[in-house]
Amino acid sequence: MPIMRTQILLSVLFILFFISTSFSQKDTIWYNSSWKQADKKEASYYRSETSKKGDAYWIVDNYLNGVKQMEGLSLDPVNDIYQGKIIWYFQNGNKFQVAHYQDGILNGHLKVYFENGKLKSETEYIEGKQDGKWKEHYENGNLKETGFFEKGQKNGSWTTYYTNGKINQEGKYSLDKKIGVWKTNYYDGATQKN
Repeated sequence: MPIMRTQILLSVLFILFFISTSFSQKDTIWYNSSWKQADKKEASYYRSETSKKGDAYWIVDNYLNGVKQMEGLSLDPVNDIYQGKIIWYFQNGNKFQVAHYQDGILNGHLKVYFENGKLKSETEYIEGKQDGKWKEHYENGNLKETGFFEKGQKNGSWTTYYTNGKINQEGKYSLDKKIGVWKTNYYDGATQKN
C-alpha cells in the first residue's frame, strides 16, 4: 500500500506542477505609464498574451480598458526585442504605428497614423536609421513635407506644404543641413481669417 500512495502522491504533484507551469505562462504582466513592471493598482497597461511562435514570442499588450495597445513578435518573452511587423494602437482601436524590425532594430517600412485613422507619415529604415523617402501629411490628408533621408540625415530635395496643399518651401539638404537657395512661397493662396 505505501508504494501505491507514493505513486499517487507523485502523480498528483506532477499534475500540480504541470498546471502551475501552464498557468504561469499566461500570467498577466502589469506596466505603469513608463512601461516599467508595476502592481496592478499602479498599471496603465498589461501584457495578456505571450506564446511561443518558432524562435520568437507572440506578444499582445493592452490598455487597462482591454483595448489592444500593441501586437507582434519578440525574440524574448519579457525584454522586447522586436522581430518583423509590430503594430501599435490608439485607445480607440485605430492603428497608431506599423513598424518593421530585425533583431530589435527598426529595419523596413514605418507608418504612423493620426488617431482618426488617417496616415500621418511614412518612411524607410535601414539598420535603425531613416534611409529613403519621407512623407508627412496634415490631418486633413494633404501633404505637409516630402524629402529623403540617407543614413539618418536629410539629404536631397525637400518640399514643405501649406495645409491646403500648396507649396510653402522647396530646397535641398546635404548631411542634414540646408544648402543652396531655398524657394519660399509666402502666400498659401487661402483667404486669411482671424
